[in-house]
Amino acid sequence: MAESLRARLRVETRAAHDAVDAAVADLDLRRADDLRAMLRGQAAAFGAMGGAGLGDLDEGLRDLRADLAALGAEMPAPMAPPAVDHPLARRYLWLGSRLGARMMAKAHRGADPRAARAGRWLARPAPQGAWPALVEDLSARPATGAEADRIVAAALAWFALFEAAALREVAHA
Repeated sequence: MAESLRARLRVETRAAHDAVDAAVADLDLRRADDLRAMLRGQAAAFGAMGGAGLGDLDEGLRDLRADLAALGAEMPAPMAPPAVDHPLARRYLWLGSRLGARMMAKAHRGADPRAARAGRWLARPAPQGAWPALVEDLSARPATGAEADRIVAAALAWFALFEAAALREVAHA
């Protein structure tokens, strides 16, 4: 049994996180068409979090819009938010995405000229200290109980939404 909610989230969302990664694994982020597909998937999924009390997410959505415009694409319509939700689950995915963006930014290096113009989203860091603060909060919370169950269920639902958005955009790439 997990010691904390953070540990439980890491264990119970691993397969869902891997599924999101697998959905975009074949994209070459140095190519404009592939980068556009990844960015549109992110925009559709994060768009579903709009008005979620994540002020820095609004800035991230502006970066997505600018990057898509640089690639000659528009923002997709946001996905419908999952039925199960919790603010900590949204924060977990948002801030975790900033860590994932670091890895994607490495894959974006050496991009073709069109793709190179669209790097704002990948370069956007998490707000200073936000990830460590979230980790501390989740680590202090119990792994069991109704609220913990709801947070884990919401995180899984958000990961499923991200996978669906990615798969939809990759299919159209």
